[in-house]
Amino acid sequence: MKKLLLFFILVYSTKLFAQPAATYSFITNNVTPIQTLVTPTTLIGAGNDDVASILFPIGFSFNFAGTSYTQMSVSSNGLCGLGFIVPSTFTNAFPANTPTMPVLMPLWDDLYTEGNGIRYELFGVAPNRKLVVDFEVRSFGGGVGGVADKKFQVWLEENSGGITFVYDYGIPVTSATVGIAKLTNDFQIITTPSVNTSLYHPVHMTLVFQQSQGLLGIVILQIKP
Repeated sequence: MKKLLLFFILVYSTKLFAQPAATYSFITNNVTPIQTLVTPTTLIGAGNDDVASILFPIGFSFNFAGTSYTQMSVSSNGLCGLGFIVPSTFTNAFPANTPTMPVLMPLWDDLYTEGNGIRYELFGVAPNRKLVVDFEVRSFGGGVGGVADKKFQVWLEENSGGITFVYDYGIPVTSATVGIAKLTNDFQIITTPSVNTSLYHPVHMTLVFQQSQGLLGIVILQIKP
């Protein structure tokens, strides 16, 4: 009985964490609240254009499409890289301008940091920790100088391996690229400039990319294998 149970756990774990990014699915709703930061660390301050952060700790070993990562970086243009310093380019052509992967694209566009800039904070205790990366930005060349007109967050979940994009407020964007990518042939792009379809609205919205056996709470857009 003990051997059978151990075998089942190993099979379950493999299915949960080894799925390609291209097989993640998603659902939508509009009730996931933005996470309030308590003691955040600033990665990129206000008033920055085309800037990438240093590598910073995720706070746990995060498994994405079969590979574990302990560090990540972000850019002022709404692009995140797992395990490497992400490109700072605003030209959001995938995969041409993402030569290194994997990348997370909560709102990859020509953006400029305002307000509190880009900050992060770790919540919870093992094995249920959650990294929250918070963006306060505006479209470059648009909006009011010194005022963030978009706020969104990226959540990485330790236990489920889930990736959540939570959009709090903002002027609609139709030029952004939104999605996740492990490799040039393993990705989920939800919107692209050529499609000219926006998932980002002034009203509350969330995208969750989730592996098949992982369980999350209420979400707006859930992508799972």
